[in-house]
Amino acid sequence: MKWFKGGQGNGDMDMLQFLDYAARQQFDGVELTAYFFPEPLKPSYINQIKRRAHILGLDLTGGAIGNNFSMNPGSPQAKLQSEYVKKWIDHYADLGIPLIRVFAGRQGPPGASPQKIMENVSINLAEALQYAEKRGVILAMENHDSMTDIDKLLAFIKTVKSPYFGINWDSANLKKTADPYADLAKLAPYAINAQVKVKIP
Repeated sequence: MKWFKGGQGNGDMDMLQFLDYAARQQFDGVELTAYFFPEPLKPSYINQIKRRAHILGLDLTGGAIGNNFSMNPGSPQAKLQSEYVKKWIDHYADLGIPLIRVFAGRQGPPGASPQKIMENVSINLAEALQYAEKRGVILAMENHDSMTDIDKLLAFIKTVKSPYFGINWDSANLKKTADPYADLAKLAPYAINAQVKVKIP
């Protein structure tokens, strides 16, 4: 985050400069993260990114949204999250990005039980998936936040019935376990995107 400006960043690099940097490193593609974009995000800036990536020979492989699906469906907080997610599905679809990383969320409403939070995630995700399907974008839930327990995530995956859903397999985001590689292997068949890191709990 320290290199980016705008959104949650406080550095000097904007998204166009990031594309230039990636090309200099001879990367094949890049993932773009919502909270590093300027606000408000204008269509002209989206078009600049599409053009720059194409000229540089970079694939726009994915996007990420810092969302929270744990809020009570229909609540003001859930409605704000829904609007935020749909807005970024639109932005990424306009960029031609095929896949977006999404999150269950770090915490739900105060006092909510783990079961209630999982119900919230399921309902809010289903709404987002309906919209994603209309825009032709796949949502990949990361094993992050409340989903670092692989068995919990696996049980959740089996309840989601959408061809526009899968898992973002992150090798560093799992709770401590006696055999992290075995846990990651269990998750691998559901992965549609992967982040491979050198750090593992």
